[in-house]
Amino acid sequence: MFRQVLRFHFAIGFVIFALLGVQALAAQAGVASDGSQVLVVWTAGSPTTDEAPAANIPPNLERKAESMRLHLQVRAFRASEFTQEFLKAFAAHQEPDIIVVENIANIVNPASGQYAVHGMASNPGALQSLTLVYGSFVELEDPRGGREFLVSTSSHAQAARQFALRPPDCDTISVAPTPVPADIVQAAAPIANAYLSAPETLKAYDDPDRLTTEGVRFSPMNVRETRTCGSWGNDLLAFVSLLSTVDRTGAHDANSIVSITRGPLVGQMPALLVLRKQQDQWRLLAAAIDPVTNDPFLHQIPAISWFAQGPGREEPVVTPAQLLSPENGSAPAPNPHDRFGDFTWKPSSSRNVVAQIVEFAYQNDDRLFFSTVHNNIAQDRISAGLLWNTKSECKWRVWSISDTGSVAFSDYRTFHQ
Repeated sequence: MFRQVLRFHFAIGFVIFALLGVQALAAQAGVASDGSQVLVVWTAGSPTTDEAPAANIPPNLERKAESMRLHLQVRAFRASEFTQEFLKAFAAHQEPDIIVVENIANIVNPASGQYAVHGMASNPGALQSLTLVYGSFVELEDPRGGREFLVSTSSHAQAARQFALRPPDCDTISVAPTPVPADIVQAAAPIANAYLSAPETLKAYDDPDRLTTEGVRFSPMNVRETRTCGSWGNDLLAFVSLLSTVDRTGAHDANSIVSITRGPLVGQMPALLVLRKQQDQWRLLAAAIDPVTNDPFLHQIPAISWFAQGPGREEPVVTPAQLLSPENGSAPAPNPHDRFGDFTWKPSSSRNVVAQIVEFAYQNDDRLFFSTVHNNIAQDRISAGLLWNTKSECKWRVWSISDTGSVAFSDYRTFHQ
């Protein structure tokens, strides 16, 4: 009897040991208990505080992963230890599938740089394994921002890449999606695809009044799929938000890897198009993927959808704004105690103007700002501090938009920024 009990307990123990062994092997192989692949995410905190971030998995991103039979596993590091731990794992072929850094110093910072962290650029092989992810994993970022990268040498690199290249999901756009008329969907998607993948073909879509500039700010991307997320306006003028799943190959140097403008990239690229109907066809008036101003611009659009109620109509009586300073060819000079100068203009005198847009065009991209309409003022202004240094010739002008969607443009002026 004692021997039978002993054999029974031994058998139970063996089964438990075997099950634990299977689970351990599965975890080591990167497979969850339900058979889904485990994507390992390493996240680094800020070097300014050197605290480890929370190792949370955002519920929305987790649901998207589960829909693709993927499971996310997050491990958090202090900035001062992140790069060293990554390089150890890289040497042992145990690197994570996705990395998230709050500060780009963990990628490019030299040992003698501003922060007491070593960047991965010291190891060319590790650096070349990285591909910038844009938009697809934004939920993993710190509230102050961050960057995400795929690690091409990881165990589940292909699954991580497919996760980053999933179909566009408009819930990543900061403004709630809105119904989009079928004719705008039909017109906007090809324009967005051309803008991202073959900008030299945009002339076929351009409005005659589009403010064109020399050069391009970003290397062409391969567009896999485009979704139209929202549209505001009427049948004369429309502001359209789109999201495209894209990828791009490119050079593997530190500068290109951390920037959306050059280098390898995968992800979901938002774009803003302004379309105007000309002879029953929607034409491109402005296009932007500007990462700084597109979001606040989109947030202001619903508040000025004054002309969305009914058909638009041409109103040639709208008078344009008049640019005042700086002179053509010059950037604004700051006052003695100011850091930045101002662009100034005289607003339109038309009473039916309900919105002004200040447009700064550079390298086939746009930075757009809404400006409040004030009646009976002699001068309006916007600070040059809202721009960034493009090291190129830029153009600027002011749009005056009526309550029916008609647009009057000021003359444009150039400056170097």
